[in-house]
Amino acid sequence: KELDVQLSIVNNATLQMFCPDIQPKSSYTISIAASDRVRDGFGQPLEASSMTFETQDLPDVFVEASDSPAYFADFQGDWTVIAGGHHNTFCKHGWGKTCETQPYELRAWPVTRDSLVRAVAQRFNSQHNQLTPMRETTLTAPDQADFQHMGIPASKLLVGPRGHGLFLRQVQRSKGYTTNGFVSVADFGVTLVATSSDKLVAWVTSFDDGRPVAAAEVTLFHVSNNYQATESDVTVVASGLTDASGVVRL
Repeated sequence: KELDVQLSIVNNATLQMFCPDIQPKSSYTISIAASDRVRDGFGQPLEASSMTFETQDLPDVFVEASDSPAYFADFQGDWTVIAGGHHNTFCKHGWGKTCETQPYELRAWPVTRDSLVRAVAQRFNSQHNQLTPMRETTLTAPDQADFQHMGIPASKLLVGPRGHGLFLRQVQRSKGYTTNGFVSVADFGVTLVATSSDKLVAWVTSFDDGRPVAAAEVTLFHVSNNYQATESDVTVVASGLTDASGVVRL
């Protein structure tokens, strides 16, 4: 079946093709017809050619527009995700028990110093929700296979005075089960190096100019239960401030 495509010239060496009808987990062939009117820099005409590619299967219901956890030097007006999929279905556990799923949801919580330990525990708890999400930071996946862009307002997430901050994101994949992770919006990065079995060096540098960040507080946590963690399972292993070179040894 021949598909309708839209072609646009990006520059002298790039032709962009847009095809809205491409489906997941399918194979497609792009064919280019020969033309004497199209010539390269050496005056040679365009020869006929073709290529075949395959599209991937539908990913998880929520796909972040950027990798997570990740650091961003700048954050746009909203945190964009791609959402879609038939979520109102039934799930079946490995032991044969069938349960009705809830609608797939993505939630996000701003993390403050007071809620940091609780957020770390929630990161390693896939069953019991220990945090109450803000209504404005909850997205429900549409009940359709077509994917669409959705966004959470950045102003609801970023709590720092400079528009930066840390937040926890959670995707509820089936009734009672979640996948959690941290996303940090900051203008600095952290490089960790293990110098021995019991020593860790953290180096904090600025994204803007690459210079070291002094007096940054670095805390190393240990979580004794990585399946159903609670606050009592989270302990501080070490903590310290970076020196003038942006380094702290833990």
